[in-house]
Amino acid sequence: MKRKSKPYLYLFFYCALFVLIACDKPQLIDIEGSQPYSKLIDTDGVEYVTVKIGTQTWMAENLRTTKYNDGKPIPMVTGAGTWANLKTPAYCWYNNDSVNNKTRYGAIYNWYAISSGKLAPKGWRIPSDSDWSVLENYLKANACNYNLSKTSNDYAKSLSSKILWSGSSVVGAVGNTDYPTFRNKTGFNALPGGYRIEDGTFSNEGNIGYWWTATINPKTISKAWYRYIYYDETGVGRNNYLKARGYSIRCVKN
Repeated sequence: MKRKSKPYLYLFFYCALFVLIACDKPQLIDIEGSQPYSKLIDTDGVEYVTVKIGTQTWMAENLRTTKYNDGKPIPMVTGAGTWANLKTPAYCWYNNDSVNNKTRYGAIYNWYAISSGKLAPKGWRIPSDSDWSVLENYLKANACNYNLSKTSNDYAKSLSSKILWSGSSVVGAVGNTDYPTFRNKTGFNALPGGYRIEDGTFSNEGNIGYWWTATINPKTISKAWYRYIYYDETGVGRNNYLKARGYSIRCVKN
C-alpha cells in the first residue's frame, strides 16, 4: 500500500531549519534570549543598538556623538601637539579618519569630555567602575567564561565581536576562533578600536579596545579607571591612567 505523505512533517522540518540558520547569524537578543535589542538616539541623531545583559542595558556600539546632550559641540582635536597639551574636553576619530572609523569604532574621547557630565545621551550615563563590576559579576555567574568557571575572569570572548580582532593561538582568547558558542555570546560586540596616547599619536587598532569609566582614582586625581580587552587574552583588564588619553566609551541605561 502506498504510504501517504505527511505535509506537516515537511513543514516542521523547514521551520526548524529556518530557525537554525537564523540563530547562526548575530541575533538582536540579550544573553538569555528573552530581550530584543532596543534602539537609542543621541543628540546628533545617531541611532545605536543596545543590549540587555542581566539587570543592565548597555550600548552594543561605541559612542560617537559630537555634541553634549544639551546640543553644544564637543571640540574635535586632530593635531597631536594640541591633543597632548589638553586638560579640557576633546574627541577625535582613530587616525583622524572618520570615513573608515566613525561608524566602525565610534569616537575616541579624553576623560575631560566625561567630566562635563553631559556626554551621555539623556536617560543614560557613562558607566562607573562599579557598573562594570556589576556586568563582570553577572558574566561570571551566568556561564559566560569560555571555560565555564564561575570565579575566573575569562569572559572577554563573550563580550567581543567576532570580527576585526587580530588572530591569536591562545586558548580562549578573543582573537582565537575556538569555543565558537562563546564568541560575542552577550551581544555586547566589543571592538578593537585602539586608542590615542597622551602625546596625541594613535595606537593598536585591531589589537585592543579601551573603555573609560566615570570613576577617577581618588589617590591620583589625574587618572581615571578604565576597562580593556586585548586580542591575545581571555579576560577583561582593569586599570587607571591619565585623563589625557583617548579611549572609547560605552554608555549604560539609567
